[in-house]
Amino acid sequence: MHSLNKTVVSQSYLLVLLGIISLVSCRHAMPDPPIAKEVRYTDTLSGKIRQDPYHWMENYNDTAVVNYILAENKYTDEYMSGISGLQQLICKELTERNGDSEVTKEQLNDPNSCLSPDGKFRVYVKNGREVRVHQIGKSVSDDPVIYTETRSGFTISIAFSASKKFLFIRSQSQNMTETRFLQAGFLNLKPVLIQTGENGLYYLADHYGDDYFWILTNKKAPNGKLVQAKISHPGADFWIPAVVYHDSTILKGFSVMNKKYLLLLEQKSLKASARIVDLTAIYDPTKGQKIGFNDPEGELVFAGFEAETGKVLLRYSSVVTPSTLYTYDLKANKLGIRWQVKINGYKKENYGTSIARVKTRDGSFIPVTLIFHKDFEKRDGTNPLLLTTPDCPDFAGHPKFNSSWINLLDRGFYIAIAHVDGENENGHSRNDESGLLPVNNAYGDFLDCASFLISQKYTSKGLITGLGRASGSNTVATAINSHPDLFKAVILDKTLVDPLLNLKNSSLSFSFPDNFKKQPYPSMFLIAGDPDQNRNAIGLIKMTALFRKYKTDKNVLILRTGNTISTKEENVCEDRYRSFSEQLAFIFSCYGLEK
Repeated sequence: MHSLNKTVVSQSYLLVLLGIISLVSCRHAMPDPPIAKEVRYTDTLSGKIRQDPYHWMENYNDTAVVNYILAENKYTDEYMSGISGLQQLICKELTERNGDSEVTKEQLNDPNSCLSPDGKFRVYVKNGREVRVHQIGKSVSDDPVIYTETRSGFTISIAFSASKKFLFIRSQSQNMTETRFLQAGFLNLKPVLIQTGENGLYYLADHYGDDYFWILTNKKAPNGKLVQAKISHPGADFWIPAVVYHDSTILKGFSVMNKKYLLLLEQKSLKASARIVDLTAIYDPTKGQKIGFNDPEGELVFAGFEAETGKVLLRYSSVVTPSTLYTYDLKANKLGIRWQVKINGYKKENYGTSIARVKTRDGSFIPVTLIFHKDFEKRDGTNPLLLTTPDCPDFAGHPKFNSSWINLLDRGFYIAIAHVDGENENGHSRNDESGLLPVNNAYGDFLDCASFLISQKYTSKGLITGLGRASGSNTVATAINSHPDLFKAVILDKTLVDPLLNLKNSSLSFSFPDNFKKQPYPSMFLIAGDPDQNRNAIGLIKMTALFRKYKTDKNVLILRTGNTISTKEENVCEDRYRSFSEQLAFIFSCYGLEK
């Protein structure tokens, strides 16, 4: 067993460990870190003149930028070489737990590549910005570009409709989505825009074989609504409401099965459920067959409909339930399990979950999900804690089962998921008129959650690791900049938006260059994508330079960019576990945990 033995670990042991933690603090002998040059540059942000000494990094093909990135990755390699034994141990745990192969019966769609229904074309995203169509059997050099995303801060995904008649191209930023479509035969390569993006507007479109699209949106419906739109007039002015959600239930997804049944994926009090409504009758979202699941933070996804047997396939996972394929018999009203992803050595009954209600500074109550190993449920302030947020801004599900979290839980960590995404305890939106939760509210909520967890003795001041992924990176980074003393360590992983290049609305954004100050910061690990693939990576690279400029402490600050993880023999880990093992090794080193 790689976790701390419960017969050995005691409160006195953890108190001694706290003393060790204060001495270790993520440090071992390191060379001097890279220091980015400063070049005078002035621009205007919301009418305010701002200095950006690292603006030169935005030309990421420049030799100076490339050299700086290489220097940062080399520095990270040096740090990781000092904890290579710990990383190897984590790799071993991950491999033994998940088996020899990452491929299971669960096959997810690739958002960057898909084959046309007739098998004649492959559509793919190149450089994170261009959507191209390749005709099978012809040269790739002839592939036409059918869409280019020129806006910074937007990511692209592609998928064919349920009917296989249309290709959808979805552009998404932190505060909006846009979807374009074209027919799957690719006779016309000019995509049609469904609805122009607006601040706070999210929508997901699909097609099931009729002359209209089904669209899930939050437009004038914070908890979600389902509308229909003619293919010939798909814009929001022509949307016809079909199902509107109010009160405490949130519409998270939908599907139309066999043109006869409407499947609605719902969420209430962080718990997932499904409702099946007969489309041949006058349907009402409050009626129909309901399927419920009890775990908090559950994600429920439609996986298919077997018309010959009348069974609905649903894929479900939660923070404590591995991905499971359920079958629901419409006639018998009975739920069954077809398969579940095997996690070697994992026993769900050893882990617990609870939901805390945290009062924030604006008077709202937001939920915080807590996950823990029952052997370490102490509430005496000695537990280390990982505090994170949901990382998707729109209709995506809540955090799924993450086997790497077991490495934390088995070492006595609490994991806390703070819902600073605009949802209060009743499911109502807390967003402003634009449909967004202002950044100062989001990071304020995050700090309020940290203070609550300390006051309730789930952990103590200085024992928290803040984890920000995708859009949550801005919230976590801002919270750290405001109250760094609450945190032991921070990981910012592939932010969805560029916090330095996209600050156009001062009421919704936080200008890092204008708010950094000379002060101690916790140990930090920033993980950026490849600038060639994701233009948002430059934001985290510039943020690293800013942290280096202003930090007054000796805590470690490392940056990993792109796929440049060291291939030194002592650091070799299976590709699928490299990033996870680096992050976990970094966290454990900060707490003085060497096994």
